[in-house]
Amino acid sequence: MIQSDSSSDTQTHRHIHTHAFASDLAASALCGDLTALEDKSTDDLAELYGSELTWLLDQHCPVVKVRHKVKQSTPWFDADCRAVRRRARAAERRFRRTHAEADRAAWNKALKLMHSQYEKKCNNY
Repeated sequence: MIQSDSSSDTQTHRHIHTHAFASDLAASALCGDLTALEDKSTDDLAELYGSELTWLLDQHCPVVKVRHKVKQSTPWFDADCRAVRRRARAAERRFRRTHAEADRAAWNKALKLMHSQYEKKCNNY
C-alpha cells in the first residue's frame, strides 16, 4: 500500500527576533495608550488582543509549508515486537540511570533479543 506525503501550513517560532517582536508589541494598541482601552468591553478587549497578536505573529513568524513524510507501515511489527522493544528501552533507561555494568549487559542482551525478534518476524512475514 503506497501512501502519499501530506503537507500543512504552520508558523515557525524558532527564528523569531525577540527584540523586534517586543518593540512591535510595545508599539501596538495593546501597550500604547491604555486610557483608550478603559471604555471598551471585555469582548472588545479580547478581540483586540486576538487581532493584535495574530498580526504580530504573522509579521514575525510567517506561515511556512511543512511536508510530512508518511512512513511505510511494517505489517509484521505486532504486539510481540512492541513488547520486546518496550523491555529493551526499559533496560536502556535502567542502565543510563545506574551506569552499572550488569545493567549494561542486560540492556545488550535485550537489544540482541529485540533484533532477533524483528528479524524472525520480518522473515516469517
